[in-house]
Amino acid sequence: MRPDHLIIRLADLCKADYLCYDYARCQIKLCSSRETLTVQAASLDEFFDAAALLLGCSITGRKKAYGMMMHQKKQLPIILSRSLPLCFLPTASHLDPDLYYVNYERIASILPLKIHSVQNEGALDDGLSLPERPAQEPVGPASCPGSKSSPLSAFVFDKENRPQASGDAKAQKNRAMIVFKDGLALKAGSLNGMARNYHRLNWYLKRLYSSQSSQ
Repeated sequence: MRPDHLIIRLADLCKADYLCYDYARCQIKLCSSRETLTVQAASLDEFFDAAALLLGCSITGRKKAYGMMMHQKKQLPIILSRSLPLCFLPTASHLDPDLYYVNYERIASILPLKIHSVQNEGALDDGLSLPERPAQEPVGPASCPGSKSSPLSAFVFDKENRPQASGDAKAQKNRAMIVFKDGLALKAGSLNGMARNYHRLNWYLKRLYSSQSSQ
């Protein structure tokens, strides 16, 4: 893919709630509540590499730095820009055909699937519908630069910063429903896994901001 092919897509990346790969059509789908845009690409890796080049960074280098600092080897986030921030969290392993990449900045809440289904009876599991907003909005202090509320307000963390579901969430199966700021919802694998990875990325970005501001 030529990098200049993606010039008009960088703004679309910032507005997308999540993206995925359509194997049948060899397309990247950038999804939000208002529209679904498509870009021809041989793979998600090719798409992210081309986007990274436009922003003057290397996906491989960013992943290596994140993995070393966070002591993490699997499901590493794609950090295209740390200043925007423009980061994408994977919902599954790299080889999973149902892999989605969710836009960190667009996440409003991470809920147990069954709790979200009760609050939004018409929501579909494929994430392509536009359900009503959750009955309970996230509450709590800001957790990241530019964020007004914490998507992880339904969780408490133990001494090792591992998310533990509180209240009714303990009785639910370990499935996550990610609700975005525009109301779109996406069923996305492991509840604890998504919450943990969000928390790790949030901590990483806050540390980068604090280190830059002190210089």
